[in-house]
Amino acid sequence: MANMIAMLLAIALQTMPQPGKVMEYGDWAAACDNGRRCTMTSLMPESAGEDDDFWPGMTITREAGPAGGFTISFPLDKAESGELQVLVDGKMISRAKPAGKTLRFNNAKAAVIVAAMVSGKRLTVLNFEGSELGSVSLAGSAAALRYFDAEQRRAGTVTATVAKGAKAAGVVPAAPALPRITAVRPTGKAAPVGKALTATLLKRLDCDNPEDAALTIAAYPLNARETLLLVPCGAGAYNFMSVPMILGGGIAADATFDHVPDFAGGDAHPTLVNAGFDPTTGRLTSYAKGRGPGDCGNSEEYAWDGGQFRLVRATAMNECRGSMEWLTVWRAEVAAR
Repeated sequence: MANMIAMLLAIALQTMPQPGKVMEYGDWAAACDNGRRCTMTSLMPESAGEDDDFWPGMTITREAGPAGGFTISFPLDKAESGELQVLVDGKMISRAKPAGKTLRFNNAKAAVIVAAMVSGKRLTVLNFEGSELGSVSLAGSAAALRYFDAEQRRAGTVTATVAKGAKAAGVVPAAPALPRITAVRPTGKAAPVGKALTATLLKRLDCDNPEDAALTIAAYPLNARETLLLVPCGAGAYNFMSVPMILGGGIAADATFDHVPDFAGGDAHPTLVNAGFDPTTGRLTSYAKGRGPGDCGNSEEYAWDGGQFRLVRATAMNECRGSMEWLTVWRAEVAAR
């Protein structure tokens, strides 16, 4: 019996989402998700002064597999005309015209820039007139790229960026299949939530709500029998917490998840932050900001499968250092029925 229980627990753990971690390397943050897609983003150097023109948010993504290519994007303060130049330590590496407020390089052009970064110290972008638009510190970028090599199982192969070797590209494994979720679109009408039920749930949860808060429970239909409730349960300067519950047959119980939102910590009830629900798709979201500007925190997106909320996508950014590019640490494919 003990062996059977242990086996069942092992199977359950394998099927539960296990989001990746965000790693910090100098002035860069990096993460690889469950599909081995890896992303890194530049951070504001901690030693930067007010007059420095470093800008965070340059993002590099590499796909998994033997032919996995790079994509590089730079956020621009405004739309720029003409070709922009990318320099590493003063040497021009590549140029391209931006699309709107984004400068992007793909595949071979991106790989040339990445190769130059490995031994560089500073990357600079110039406009078509030669004026500097901003710079990125390359401290830690080589370590982040080495992390890509390791996580994508390409270290020691000709496809590696830093941990290069003589092994053929064919030994690099393909991207693992993403989990598939069958989502159920909401139907019906939400059950009414009166004052009595509101008072009962707030007392049961014993939430630390502000005295002047408007304690209204949001209600959304899931089907003819069940209603999703988002019960207000605490607030801060820019984060508003709520406990998701399912109301059915006059009884409200905690909603169940295949992965408890990261913000919940060890709380007795699953807790969402700045929660939202799309009644047309059944997507439930949580968006916890580490500070007001929103340059750090974590987010989760869930799909309702008819019995529980399943994790569709998770992003995170541990360092509050200017980058608005939170890194994806989990993905799933979703089919609706």
